[in-house]
Amino acid sequence: MNASIYNTALKVRPNFKSGKKLLETMEMAGICPNIDSYNILLSKCRDYNEGVLLIQKMRTNGIKPNVVSYNMLFKICNDFEKGKVLYQQMISA
Repeated sequence: MNASIYNTALKVRPNFKSGKKLLETMEMAGICPNIDSYNILLSKCRDYNEGVLLIQKMRTNGIKPNVVSYNMLFKICNDFEKGKVLYQQMISA
């Protein structure tokens, strides 16, 4: 299996929790998630703090969040101050 197959499976996961488990399975199988893997998972995220943790994990794994990543996080940000911080992170990245 490769990242593309896992990404397809991530797309059909019903929620963030099951998608996160699949991402962990992917990593345990020795397959590195790519930007698409993380963005698909972010699209299922409904909790801002979980999304921030996922962005941090992306960076830790050497993957730079892109405009899609930040857009997904902005969609679930319900606090103006957090949004300003996120915007500053995005433009300084």
